[in-house]
Amino acid sequence: MGERIDNQDTGLRIGDDAQSEPLNPLDLLEGSVSERDFVCDQLEAIADDLPNRVDINQTLSAAQFLKLRLPAYHRDERECLFPLLKRRAPRSMGMNRIVLQLQTFQIDDEDYALEIVETLESLAGDPAVGNPDAIGYMLRGFFQSYRRYLAWQRLTILPLAGSLLREAELEELSAAIRWCRRSAGSPAIYLLHGKS
Repeated sequence: MGERIDNQDTGLRIGDDAQSEPLNPLDLLEGSVSERDFVCDQLEAIADDLPNRVDINQTLSAAQFLKLRLPAYHRDERECLFPLLKRRAPRSMGMNRIVLQLQTFQIDDEDYALEIVETLESLAGDPAVGNPDAIGYMLRGFFQSYRRYLAWQRLTILPLAGSLLREAELEELSAAIRWCRRSAGSPAIYLLHGKS
């Protein structure tokens, strides 16, 4: 059913550059939004290529990202950014309700992503596996919904953080993200300074 492509570069280059100075945590979070957006592009390309072509490297790259980095980036938001925003935002903004809704989206998206990981890994192992229309529909359901979440991050949450958080809070955010990633056992490439 599918043409296997094993040696194609996926173009995914993320988080591997060593930094001499700490990154602004909002730049880091913006970068994570861009990385997640790129993975949505990968999922769209996979869905578009079905049933005739399965790029094994792209499929496995997307699966690895959804399994490892997506939850790490959600943790950055849920455990580090959102509490600061709730603390700093005026009550009239309804930040508690906004954060609760975003956390609900994250939980749903992570559950859906785990199903997609299983499907992608099966697809990489055997491009003839399953129903290509159902797989394409599943991938589209995820990336279309997740792009809305990312747009909300890019257009609302990160600009709001930029306007509300002062230098001391940005340092607190940076330290919180670093601690969160280390305590979760994240590899060094996820750390703010690019090294452990």
